[in-house]
Formats: sequence, C-alpha cells, structure tokens
Amino acid sequence: MAEGAAVVSAESDGGGDLGTVEPERGVAPIKPQYLTTKEQFHEFLEAKGQEKPSQESETVDPAGNDLAEPEAKRIRLEDGQTEDGQAEEAAEPGEQLQAQKRARGQNKCRPHVKPTHYDKNKLCPSLVQESAARCFYGDRCRFLHDVGHYLETKPADLGPSCVLFETFGRCPYGVTCRFAGAHLGPEGQNLLDISGKLYLAPLTTCGNLPFRRICKRFGADVTCGEMAVCTNLLQGQMSEWALLKRHPCEDIFGVQLEGAFPDTMTKCAELLNRTIEVDFVDINVGCPIDLVFKKGGGCALMNRLAKFQQIVRGMNQVLDVPLTVKLRTGVQERVNLAHRLLPDLRDWGAALVTLHGRSREQRYTKLADWQYIEQCVAAARPMPLFGNGDVLSYEDANRALQTGVAGVMIARGALLKPWLFTEIKEQRHWDISSSERLDILRDFTHYGLEHWGSDTQGVEKTRRFLLEWLSFLCRYVPVGLLERLPQRINERPPYYLGRDYLETLMASQKATDWIRISEMLLGPVPPNFVFLPKHKANAYK
Repeated sequence: MAEGAAVVSAESDGGGDLGTVEPERGVAPIKPQYLTTKEQFHEFLEAKGQEKPSQESETVDPAGNDLAEPEAKRIRLEDGQTEDGQAEEAAEPGEQLQAQKRARGQNKCRPHVKPTHYDKNKLCPSLVQESAARCFYGDRCRFLHDVGHYLETKPADLGPSCVLFETFGRCPYGVTCRFAGAHLGPEGQNLLDISGKLYLAPLTTCGNLPFRRICKRFGADVTCGEMAVCTNLLQGQMSEWALLKRHPCEDIFGVQLEGAFPDTMTKCAELLNRTIEVDFVDINVGCPIDLVFKKGGGCALMNRLAKFQQIVRGMNQVLDVPLTVKLRTGVQERVNLAHRLLPDLRDWGAALVTLHGRSREQRYTKLADWQYIEQCVAAARPMPLFGNGDVLSYEDANRALQTGVAGVMIARGALLKPWLFTEIKEQRHWDISSSERLDILRDFTHYGLEHWGSDTQGVEKTRRFLLEWLSFLCRYVPVGLLERLPQRINERPPYYLGRDYLETLMASQKATDWIRISEMLLGPVPPNFVFLPKHKANAYK
C-alpha cells in the first residue's frame, strides 16, 4: 500500500462499517475542519483573508473528514510512482531516484547573491562614530565622507522613534540609523539623552574600568572615567591617559577633567576631541580635596566665576560632544551657591549638571540636602539636572526622583553594593549570598588582570584596587540580617556574625582580613607587603 494512502480499519467480523481515517505518516495530525489544499491556502492569503476559499473541489467523506489527496503523495505520483507504491515499469531506476531527489532536500545549488545596492553610498565608519578627524583608512578609504550627499541618497526613515536611542540614550549608528530622525540634531549631530538613567559617579581610586564593568553588569546606564588632571594629560602621563580608557560594554561613557585654567582645560578638551571616543566630557567642580582646591580647581571654581565661565565656554566651543558639569552645593556649609550658578551654566553651554547635595566643608558628614537639590532643579530648567547623595536602596532612589531630577547619580552606594542598580530597576531588596558576593570579587580580579596585566605588577595592582574596594564593601549589611529595611548609608554597621564564615569574614573592618579575601583570589601577598588605604586606621604593614 502506498505510504501516503489513508488506511481504513474494518471490523474483524467482515462488517462494512467505515473506521477512522488514520493520518499520513510523517504529517502532523490537524483537525479535519482546518485542512485545505495548497491552491486554496494561497488563494486565501492573496485575498488577505476577506474571502473564504471555495470547498467545492474538496473530497469529504460522509463523516465530514477531508480526504483530499496529500501533497506528498501527489508529488510522488507525478514523478512516476503508482498509487500502490510501485514505480511504473516504463520508468528507469535512475530516473526514479532523480525524481525523488528533486522532491526533497535542500537547495544546495541556489544562487547566493549579496545585496549591493546600499554599498555604493556607504558612509565612512569614522563619521558614523563621529571621529571625522581620524579616518580609520586614511588615503585608502573607499567610503563616503560627505554627510550631506549621504543623507540625499539615504532611504527614508522607517519610523519616528529609535529603539536603541530610547533604550540606551544613544544610538551608535548615528546618521546611518534608519530611525535617525529621533536622535539627530538640527546640524545632523547625533544627540545624547541620559534622562531617567542611572549614572555611576566618576569615583576616585575605585572608579576604574574593572569596577565600571561590574556596575554595568548590574544595570548602570551611564559611566564616567575617574577624574583626570588636564595638565598631566597634556604632559603625556600614561597613568593619567589610562583613566580615559573605555570598555566596549559601556553604552554611554564620558570622561571627567579637572583643571583651574581656561587655556589648559580648553587645550585638553580639544586634544581629547581628536583622540578618544567618548559621549560627553565632564568638568569636576565638586572635588573637595585640598591638593585640588588650593590650586583653584574643583570646588574652588564655584568662587572664581570669570575663570569658570571661560573654561565652560572654551571647552564647549572645541568639543563635538556634550559638556557636563559636576557641582557641590557650595564651598562653605551654610552658604549655598549652586542655584545661582545653574542659569549661568545653562547660558554658557553646559548640556547637563550633576549636583551633589553637600558642600565642600561638609564632605560626607550629615545627610545630603535633597530639598535644596529640588530647588536647584527649578533653577536649572530646561537644562537637565541629576541629583547625587546617600542613595543606597531603591526607596532612596524613588525619593530622589520625586524631586524632579532628570536622573540619579550613584557613588558610595555602588561601592557598598554594586548590585544596587539592579535593586533600583527591579524595585526590590536583594538578599545576596556571600558566595555570590565572592563571585563578584572574582570577576573583578579577572577584569583587573585583563586591564592591568597578569604579570606580577598587574596582579599586585589588581590586588591593591581590590583591597581599596573591600574597605567599602565591608560596610554592607546583608538584607537577611537587618531588623528593618533598608540599610541607610550613614549608619555604621555593628559587629555581627553572618550566616556563614565567609559572610562574617566580609564584614570585618580589619585590613588583615581583606588581605585574606584577596589571597583567595590572587594567591599569597608578596613578602614585606604593605597596604595603606585612605582610612589609615585600617592600614596593613
């Protein structure tokens, strides 16, 4: 019997009752009322579902079952096979085999044609990535360098919104994006939107590339390199240039400059504009340390308005990317200056300002003044303003957003628990285990060895940054041990025993215990090892 023929089961006693129709082998069993023929299937699609195909040609048994000849059987019959499954005598075996091969298998000899209609007017990648000053191919470049001509021949946009721009705040395809109208400025520049994003602060000492990679994994939207001193950059110090290195995982990445003089800051901005790929440049007007302040940089610029204005205007003029500014509330504890500076910064050309809700004198004592930040939001409009200070939980972030800020910058909170970004986005408290925390530290050491090298120098540099970070991580109190949630950033953790040995070890405030954790990941410390963290009371000698 042919493989595709319907099999009708009859009663064993010779009766003529019609049994059930068994489906063809290898064909999915679909309910009869939904079955149709190939011609009717395509007729229905061409009619766009408006007309139901006629059923006149269908073969239906008395029970209402569709007995139309299966397609696979019809092909075999056309190729010379009889209804009982035997090949016709006139057909040669070789011909039959060829006919069967034609009816099945892959089209391995199909022509492979690569579309080339869009290659003729392809824009140079250097222009797509806004690096026009340094074409990747030099004089041998075969791509277009005329953006105007490219836009004339480019197909129309496919829609009014770009999913990459809405998701990440920046579209890496720039003018070549098929939804570019959503993120191109009046002069064809690729816009940046970091409103509503979580911004990892440019942390000194611990804000290095491996740490930023950890925070990116947990949901940080915007990252910024550690503060780089412009005079050191202009002098070519490699350690300073290393602070500006970007990792491919950083979607929106900026660099932060510190300087006291308009000529050096402007010259440095011009150099960066030509040599590195960043999405924004930030001026540090919030650094409180004496070394910077006494030279006229950092917070001191808040009292040097003429110099401050020249720096902002000069840098804005030479940069192709947005210029942002990070401020404190003021220099003295009870004399707020930020609200008076914000309208000027907007007029001078700043695209965004981040405000830390403490003065220079206050440093990190007392709580950040979010009421004052709310006042500054109104003074800055329409320029977006980000708020910063004391965010260690999703509740803290929610309260911060209620002030009207365009986004939240997170600094010490990320040092205590880098998974804070995940907690904010998922609106939950994460009772992370000690083994999961150790895995994060292990990833940090892997990233550190990638960045600083796997020789002895690279291992020890990774260890020192790990130890600096552990001096903050030990202040985290696991969610499962707290009597009330959430932990507050200004609360000092008491001595406690964790749920296992590792959780207790991670709570230690002693540098000797931080060394033990580092030895789990990077092996024993070398002889005569000395570690002097910022908190001298915890030194290891």
